[in-house]
Amino acid sequence: MQTQVANTALPPIVLAEAEADILADLAIAARERSPLAAGLLLQEIERASTAGTGKVPRDVVRMMSRVDFVDEDSAERHSVELVYPKDADTDLHRISVLTPIGAALIGMRCGEAIEWVDLRGARRRLRIVEVAQGAAGG
Repeated sequence: MQTQVANTALPPIVLAEAEADILADLAIAARERSPLAAGLLLQEIERASTAGTGKVPRDVVRMMSRVDFVDEDSAERHSVELVYPKDADTDLHRISVLTPIGAALIGMRCGEAIEWVDLRGARRRLRIVEVAQGAAGG
């Protein structure tokens, strides 16, 4: 089964240059143990535009951001923090960037929507409702 961000109308995304480098290194290092998630993250990094850290708009999902999004299929609202794999904890709503949904969230702006395919192969659509920057997001 191949899980990927769906290719239909992908919204533009922006990453901080330094964060993009760290995420690329993370994805490359994870290719053998998590090829699916690593591939998804690399796909998003490759299509992203980059900007200096101080030039990334505050409503862009970055590492350590608190993100509220709506699953447009179920109308459920979720609030998660996007974190590095070592900090992931679903009980605390900390989602790793090295997961399909984490890769889909990175670089998205408030109000944008993206389709992605979850681990069960179901096509999902989420819309970013709110973004609050954490320590890394300045």
